[in-house]
Formats: sequence, C-alpha cells, structure tokens
Amino acid sequence: MRELNQSFTLSFLWGGIFLLKFKVCGLTRVEDAEKAVYLGANAIGVIIGAESKRRVSLEQARAILEKVPSSCWKVGVVADVPVTEAYNLARDLNLDLLQLHGRESPAYCSALKWPAVKAWSVVYRDGSQLRKELEPFLQVVEAILLDNNRGGSGQNFDWTVLQNLRLPKPVWIAGGLNAENIPKLLEIFQPDLVDVNSGVESQPGIKDAEKMARVAAIIRRF
Repeated sequence: MRELNQSFTLSFLWGGIFLLKFKVCGLTRVEDAEKAVYLGANAIGVIIGAESKRRVSLEQARAILEKVPSSCWKVGVVADVPVTEAYNLARDLNLDLLQLHGRESPAYCSALKWPAVKAWSVVYRDGSQLRKELEPFLQVVEAILLDNNRGGSGQNFDWTVLQNLRLPKPVWIAGGLNAENIPKLLEIFQPDLVDVNSGVESQPGIKDAEKMARVAAIIRRF
C-alpha cells in the first residue's frame, strides 16, 4: 500500500497551526504547472480518469507532473475508474494523491491502497447531514473535498451550510473559486485547502497567470 510520508502529511494538511493551502487543478500545459508552482501552489491536479474538457493523456500528465517538485503534491483526478486501473494510474504517475470524483464507496477507497481525497456534493445538504454521509469515508481517505453536484462546472455552492461542519480530516473546497469569491468563502468557513480550476483560466484548460497570482496573493495574506 502506498502511504504518505507522515511528517509531510502533518505539515501539509494540519500544520500545527492553521495555514491555508491552495491547489490548481485541471492543468493541461507544462508552462501553467510551472507558473502555479512558482506562485506557491501546494498541489497540482491533472484530470486523468474523468470526463472533462481538461482531461489529459497519461503522456501529457507525466510531462506536466515531471515539472512539479516534491514539495508540491501531485494529484490525479478520476471518477468511477476500476480500482486496479486507478491504482495503476497513480503508480505510473507517482502521484501523491488520487482525487475521487465519482460514486466511489468507502469499500472502494479502502481497496484502492493509495492515498485519496474523496469529493462530495454539498448541494441541498446541511452540516449535520454532511457529517453523517461522510462518516464512513473518514477512516479510508486522507481528506474530503466538498464541491457542488456537478464537479468541474465552475459553479459555487451555498457555503453557509458548512458553518457548523466539523470533520477530523482536512476539508478542501472547490466549485468556481476565484480571487473575487475566495475572501467571501473564508468569512464563512475556513477550509484546509481551496481548489481552483476554471476561476483561474482564460479558457478551458488554459490557466491565466494573472488570475493565479491574485489567488496566490490572497492565500499568502490569510
């Protein structure tokens, strides 16, 4: 079973004190990954096993991730991929984490034998209901990513439902985040990591350096 370095886990996900992190996802170009790393991104995401305009081939993903230093997490996004296939993708790309965006069950996550983040829809759910639904995953994943009901849509969800949510695992937030709305999110809820994608693009799959820089500046100030 692939395991995360424990000191890296603690420093990245928990940190002893609260330090907000950010991930740039949906990368399709090497130069965008290099810029994100330069700006201080803590994680880089490539979509390798999920339907998306930003999906890349194994060869493209490898070229992108080869430019990512060990200090930055390499994350591969998949959805409803057979366990063996997902494991092989993670192994072949030497990923730090798989990000699961489909209907993967707790049993799937356990059988995967690779560190994973489980994405979960929060539309029409309150904090207590969310906690109940997520409970079975908390022993088998490294973190929970909360998104709207259509991951990759670039749409926000109602962050107020998170106000009373407390989980023993790190919480990542995605869904149309950008430099304009991240401050509002942080007024309502403090995630461990914000996951940006379409909000830092000039067009699907093409990241905008200025937009990424503005997000990075917000993260540094928080």
